[in-house]
Amino acid sequence: MSLVERTEELLKVVTGNSNARLNDFQVRAIELIEKSGNYLVVGPTGIGKTLVGVAAILKYGRGFYLAPLRSLMAEKYSELRKMFPDKKVVLTNKDYSISRRVLKDADVRVLSPYKFLLYLDYLEPSDGVVVVDEIHKISSDPEMEVAITAMKTAGFNVVGLSATVHDDDIPRMAKWLNALVIKADESRPVPIKHTEIKLELGFGGLVVERGGNYFKQKEKFSSKEDVVAELVARIRRIDPSGGIMVWCPTRHEADEYALRIAHKMSGTNQCVSASFVVSSEHDKILSRVACNGVLIHHGGISPKNREVVEDLFKSRKAEVVVSCYTLSHGVNFPVRYLVMTSLFDHENKPLDPSTFHQISGRAGRPGLDKYGEVLVVVVGDLESCILTKLLQEKATRVKSNLYNPWTLTKLTAQQLAMRKRVDSFVDFLKETYYVQVRGIQGFEEIKKLAEEVLVSVVEAYFELKPNGEVKPKGKKEFFASIMGLHPEEWAAHEPLIAGDYRSTVEKIVDASMKAVGLTDSSIRSQVISYGFMSTYLGSWKVREVAEMSQTMLDALALYVRRVYGWSSIEFSNAKTLWRCILLVLCYFVYLAHREHLV
Repeated sequence: MSLVERTEELLKVVTGNSNARLNDFQVRAIELIEKSGNYLVVGPTGIGKTLVGVAAILKYGRGFYLAPLRSLMAEKYSELRKMFPDKKVVLTNKDYSISRRVLKDADVRVLSPYKFLLYLDYLEPSDGVVVVDEIHKISSDPEMEVAITAMKTAGFNVVGLSATVHDDDIPRMAKWLNALVIKADESRPVPIKHTEIKLELGFGGLVVERGGNYFKQKEKFSSKEDVVAELVARIRRIDPSGGIMVWCPTRHEADEYALRIAHKMSGTNQCVSASFVVSSEHDKILSRVACNGVLIHHGGISPKNREVVEDLFKSRKAEVVVSCYTLSHGVNFPVRYLVMTSLFDHENKPLDPSTFHQISGRAGRPGLDKYGEVLVVVVGDLESCILTKLLQEKATRVKSNLYNPWTLTKLTAQQLAMRKRVDSFVDFLKETYYVQVRGIQGFEEIKKLAEEVLVSVVEAYFELKPNGEVKPKGKKEFFASIMGLHPEEWAAHEPLIAGDYRSTVEKIVDASMKAVGLTDSSIRSQVISYGFMSTYLGSWKVREVAEMSQTMLDALALYVRRVYGWSSIEFSNAKTLWRCILLVLCYFVYLAHREHLV
């Protein structure tokens, strides 16, 4: 069988449809993928790029699927297990850790770019092709750029997937990857219609100026929340079988909209029968609104409950889900109508075109709906103009964010450990997207910054010889550097293995604050006091620090296992500390319910 035929058989398996067929773009792309090399696959949302990436894994027999979001990783993990029932498919991210041996021995691995870097020294090109989903996200994730640069210089075959690479950036990214471009000429297989719901400020509330097919002109409402709730109710009356996703920029807004929609639909929607684990105020609200057929999915909902929500919505046991960014990229949900409550992000900045179109692309998914409608609620002429501009621009320019001391310090440590020479590391910098775009000037800029951070990296981890060779000071320093741990991040391993909870958390939070570029002492105090519960209780800045702290602790736990072993007293102490963290979490869950901290 040809690779096209074999991939089509996988499509039938994952869809449960014996008549399923690849579209023309997929056939053309997979025929090219059958030849060896790197590829950049670009096409609109819903065109079927994922299956092209899967075809690459099928061709090589083994591989990696990298994705930036946990919800996207979870979905791809589930799909790949169905496609490859006879192969070992594993998932690892902040929620799920696995050993190096398990990752190495697996056939298909689903993970984040950051996790790929942690295991980089243990992997080799013979372990399979690397499929990088949402490759344009290097703009917001410098570690993705580092990971891709590392894998391509190490000789891995790379297949990048994106729906929103700017046309001017396609040749740049292709040159960077040394890749053949596979670009879809076809339009989106499931058409999307954008409808503007324009409101104007009026006496005592809001007045509808443009309402599509859902509102009459001059209808009056007391708030935008009431408009959205009424809009969802009217969509349900017009098309009861159409799934609805309501997008909000923040968790607080998502909870508020869900409560308002649930109240509006009280008695008209079937209660969702599910057992939710109530571990935060967000989970409590989810359990409450589910009684009126409304679901919530965002980072404040516990991982287990998010999985339940995904299963319920995919099986159409609920027709309304309110979400933030966790479902904004790549996931396939039966969403016929997407209601966008805002054109601004969680920092109250206008959405960029790529993010807007990625969110819009959740509506009208192939195999689930024959059309999709995106209803955007705007207030006033300014927001209306922003929408017009977003509809005209299909993508944001891809920009490298590698030029920052924190990321470059981690990169320097890892590449020095792997390359063992300073001049070889400098050559590595030439292979980054940053230098690809900025040329000689960019190389000189990043080389200068690398020379500045080199001092602290060598001081922490290496002995530097006059000829430019570097040698790790010892076993602990070798593993810390080869895993790309920042020296300030690594400093937390000593209190961690000693079981010193307070010192570990303080060091980790201080490192996280520096990593995300924050200096507010009140944020530091809150994260130290509430631990990971800050992910549920705090502002977005507090959550950012808490999530970075979780990522660092996950990396340090892997480091302790590699250096000391599973049965060591050091790892035993680390496990004891983790138990303390869990106890603190349980205590603050109790406080959240008693004192309504959210």
